[in-house]
Amino acid sequence: MSRIICIGRQTGSDDDARALKYIAEWLAKRPGYEALAARLKTEDMDIYDMSTLPKKGDGIKALLRYRDVKAVVALHIFGIDFTVGQIQRNPRLVTHGWDLYTRMNHTLLDICMDRKIPLIAWGDQPYRWDRSNRSQIVGSAYLYERKIKAAHA
Repeated sequence: MSRIICIGRQTGSDDDARALKYIAEWLAKRPGYEALAARLKTEDMDIYDMSTLPKKGDGIKALLRYRDVKAVVALHIFGIDFTVGQIQRNPRLVTHGWDLYTRMNHTLLDICMDRKIPLIAWGDQPYRWDRSNRSQIVGSAYLYERKIKAAHA
């Protein structure tokens, strides 16, 4: 079975459960995403969260390690909106503080688009998304999918 990586799902958080419910409801109405919606609804995911599950490790490192990833869900992932320039000017932005863990978060969209993996981000959003199609789910939740190049006649 393919893997769904969820980054930032805090253990015991009603807000995160509600976010996943809203995302699942939206995906269920989108052709081709019904199975993903059903798995999100039951939280059938590989969950990574540095504030509540630090021993499990970094979800982005897991994304790089596993080849069977079908989708990535990022809930209020801090630093996803950082630019390379911001990080170069202030390297402390990518330190290992568990509450504001950001080590590789700014690379998440590029990794997903390179591998053609849909990314669902709730809360902070990537600072650019020119390589992807972006669809608003609800509030501050967006689906990013790799752009498909048009065939030329």
